[in-house]
Amino acid sequence: MLARYSSDFVVCRELIQNSDDAKATSFHFEISCDNDPPSSSSSSEKDFHNKTIAEIRTINNGLIFNETDWKRVAAMAEGNTNVESIGQFSVGFFSVFSFSEELIITSGDEYMAFVWCVTGTKSVKINMKHSSVELNDLPDEILMIILKKLSNIQVLYSLIGVNKRLHAIVHDPIFTNCLTLMNYVSVDSIDPLSDRILDQFCLQILPAIHHNIKWLNLESSSMKRILAATNYPNLYGLGLYDIEIETALSFFSGKTFFSILSIIN
Repeated sequence: MLARYSSDFVVCRELIQNSDDAKATSFHFEISCDNDPPSSSSSSEKDFHNKTIAEIRTINNGLIFNETDWKRVAAMAEGNTNVESIGQFSVGFFSVFSFSEELIITSGDEYMAFVWCVTGTKSVKINMKHSSVELNDLPDEILMIILKKLSNIQVLYSLIGVNKRLHAIVHDPIFTNCLTLMNYVSVDSIDPLSDRILDQFCLQILPAIHHNIKWLNLESSSMKRILAATNYPNLYGLGLYDIEIETALSFFSGKTFFSILSIIN
């Protein structure tokens, strides 16, 4: 069916168009690859093409979906089985299934997961703030597929401590080994987490999972607070973003850096 809608870059075009329809002013396109063994070639381009793409993530800052939007996208996904309609108005959405059989749309505190199957597309919509009942109805295998498509920050902030089962699942290393505690506004623009989310991470979440954390990606305005929130005995990597040269020099040559080393150790 998707062969009828297979022009080059059609998926990117549709996703950008969807962002524009939502009145977005930024669009971020991110490709993540599996950790394949590095190629012997010195060409970074060859190394990239020898990787297996594990995830394609797009982010825009457009309007949050309302209930009508959610119903519309679910109806398009589940109700349309006519191959002649592919490429017509409102069904460019289907082009994403040329990349993956599993799709998640997140907007505000809600997300909708889609799974492509022979008989059509199935969807489930969940509100992350009121999700324990719906999530508890899903088997662990399906639940992990859905949660792995979300950002680790969203999973931890929304589900840690909700109930015993979900609390145990979100402690999985998949969600706790590597944390990016900042927001990508666009390709070259980074914002800190909101005060509410940052407070919950520093006061509750990070102390609860600190033994699992192996890598932290931080931005300059919140890095000191995050690093001082708890000790990180298994941390071996630290990525610092949007940091001024003077701040970096001060950080790595002053007492702060050595105090951080003591926190890590």
